[in-house]
Amino acid sequence: MALFSLNGISKYKKPRPKKANLPILPSDLAILKQLDKEKESKIAKQSLSEPLDYLSPLVDYNPLPEPSSIRKVTDISVVIEAILRARWSDYPKDSNSQYTLKSNVLASTKHFRDHVPLAISINQLYGVFPTTTTKVDQNLNKSAAEGVVRIISVNMFDTSDLVLLSSEFNTMLDIHALPNLKKLCLSEPEARYFTDSQLENAEVEVEEAVSAGFLVQHIDHLNAKQLTIPDQGRLLKFMRECRELVKKIIVQNNKKFKEIPEYVLVDKFVNNKKYWTHFNGISIESVLYDCIGAGVVDGFNTPIGRGWKLLK
Repeated sequence: MALFSLNGISKYKKPRPKKANLPILPSDLAILKQLDKEKESKIAKQSLSEPLDYLSPLVDYNPLPEPSSIRKVTDISVVIEAILRARWSDYPKDSNSQYTLKSNVLASTKHFRDHVPLAISINQLYGVFPTTTTKVDQNLNKSAAEGVVRIISVNMFDTSDLVLLSSEFNTMLDIHALPNLKKLCLSEPEARYFTDSQLENAEVEVEEAVSAGFLVQHIDHLNAKQLTIPDQGRLLKFMRECRELVKKIIVQNNKKFKEIPEYVLVDKFVNNKKYWTHFNGISIESVLYDCIGAGVVDGFNTPIGRGWKLLK
């Protein structure tokens, strides 16, 4: 499932050269109305459970409507769900609809996908709305205050904080039988850590929560525990490795200018020998959202389609 158009990434063909398009300015929202009907039709056919046409401008890279113009500010939760649905590529199948991956690879990939947290990096949201990151922050904070999303702080210099739907976070607490921690979190929807006295007064199951991966010692406060989610480290490590793969492909393609045509990037990414065994069939879209939001790459138009430039 793709949020922006990278048609046929499993059978990618080099596009024919075509007349160069005029550069698309991120601030020129009027360009959204000029998308031709054919592209709109392709976006509409994507197998998303809800119409997400406001994400379709990534077909032409950057310009997107302001988050406040989607429907409501709380609709940032809809964007989170859409990014999660687009996280993985479909499993490859033959003409008889049989999986073509080796059974052990298929089992390993399914296990990883089933157990990786349903959280995204805030960088990925920035990647969807690259020109309005301040409004993304405002909407995120408002949604957190209203109990719609839960923000998880990340103490890593090269990684943004994580965000997930509060309903998902609460379900995880239920699964691990932590009712008192859940009650405390519901009463403090914006909290990213709790003092030891707060945890004691709320009779939180601290040992069980630490063991399950919901609490860790706060790095800056000796008498406090920071909220985390189970398998958070695995998710962060995986996202970092995916980003490094994109950077490596771009550098190898053009060491001097560190640029690459999109069709080359896609081809080398999905045909990497570890694409299924190590990267679990992650979609290039999901990785590029993270890279865009982190300021790692930037898109540009060329006579043969979109290209990507490594910035750092």
